Amino acid sequence: MVKNIGSYPTQVTVYEAIFHNYETGWDEYTQAGDIVLLKVGESNEINIPNGWFIEIHEPTHIELTPIA
Repeated sequence: MVKNIGSYPTQVTVYEAIFHNYETGWDEYTQAGDIVLLKVGESNEINIPNGWFIEIHEPTHIELTPIA
């Protein structure tokens, strides 16, 4: 479960991996999983497979809670 505990709406995105493309200078992602848009105070379920990661950007503040 992910909850937006910040002061602004936010997006939380799950990715498998990231690598730096030296030809373009950009970071690129291999595969995206769940993408969740959250209003202030809103919660939603999100699946983060083992070894994957979430990406957030400032001024985002979130709270992650495992679902049993």
